[in-house]
Amino acid sequence: DINIYEKSYWQHMLDENVLITAVASLFIPPSHVIKAGAHHFRFFLDYMKLKNEVDHYRGKHQEIFTKLFKRQRHEKAKKIMVHPIRCCQFALQLLEKGCIYDYSCANEYTFFVRQSNACTWLEFEAWWLEIMYNLDTKFREKTNNYKESTPLLSSPSKLTSHYSSSTSSWQPPESTEDPKKYWVVSIEESQVFFTQFLLKNREIIAEEEFTKYDWLQ
Repeated sequence: DINIYEKSYWQHMLDENVLITAVASLFIPPSHVIKAGAHHFRFFLDYMKLKNEVDHYRGKHQEIFTKLFKRQRHEKAKKIMVHPIRCCQFALQLLEKGCIYDYSCANEYTFFVRQSNACTWLEFEAWWLEIMYNLDTKFREKTNNYKESTPLLSSPSKLTSHYSSSTSSWQPPESTEDPKKYWVVSIEESQVFFTQFLLKNREIIAEEEFTKYDWLQ
């Protein structure tokens, strides 16, 4: 999937500490970045917003994967079941060091659920709830160490080289429009964009990837 955001909306998501979509992108190792722009974004780690984000993310995804289990879409449910675990681990890393430094932290859980023969929520429930309880306990303990009125400033030295420090002079444009406004493009426009991307990066993309898209032929 390709998602296209206005710069002002991306900054809005950073300001709200939207963890998985926006904040996690700040700390991706340069070797995993296909193309980096010159635009600078600011980021302040606010533990109250982060706590709300983690709670919301967990609740939303738990509702999704439990429904998938009921519909017997086991593989999809197993995949989504790991997402809240990863979200909590990312949040803990931010509180510990001011950055996300280990993107593979939840891989062991992914491998476990994929290899498991279990195919119902009842079989996974005790295992998943214990992991989430332990992570949630650690997270609550750490957030209780900070005063509510003091946001945490992400350390500029922790940010990867293709992003500026959180003290960037760039400011989002003032607007009376809904800050959640974003670009909407047609399927045809998305295909053109994605085609250009695939062709420009053909040398680093496996040949079989091209066969997945009929409209590329």
